[in-house]
Amino acid sequence: VLSLAASILVAVITGLIVWTAGKSGVGAASIESLAVLPLVDKSTSGSSELSDALTEQLIATIGQVDSLNTTSMSSTMRFKSSDLPRTEIARQLGVDAVLDGAITVTEGSSDRRGSVRLDATLIEAGTGARLWSGFAIRQRGDSAALLSDVARSVTRAVRVQVTEEEALRLGQVRGTTPAAEEAYL
Repeated sequence: VLSLAASILVAVITGLIVWTAGKSGVGAASIESLAVLPLVDKSTSGSSELSDALTEQLIATIGQVDSLNTTSMSSTMRFKSSDLPRTEIARQLGVDAVLDGAITVTEGSSDRRGSVRLDATLIEAGTGARLWSGFAIRQRGDSAALLSDVARSVTRAVRVQVTEEEALRLGQVRGTTPAAEEAYL
């Protein structure tokens, strides 16, 4: 048990990405458009500034793939905290799928940075089937890498063609510091 706990702690400290594979739906091959719904901040602070900034950055990151149309944040913000079924939101936005998610930010201590965890689920519009779900944990300041990993996983799940140039852009990560992320907000 202690060995398992130590392994989990090391994964968080080093920024190890942990994804769980989701169910691949039959309709995954026909996904050409998606909407990233506003991320929910499940942290104790409940700061919408960070979740909104990460939502906007995730839309921009996924939007780098030309064969996958993404809906703008201004269109999806009206569904923030909405109780509507995800299939209805997708219908109203005219997309094939929605990406729903939440972030949790933990504070660090004097000897280590805190972490950001992103949980996400990709839902097919017509059936409401879960096409993919996963989570990632990164150290604070590594949000760009976290979003890049999510974008790559989503494009794999919907089986869109990603050009070599797009793959390189998705892999390019510019690290920041927790202080820089806070100053940005």
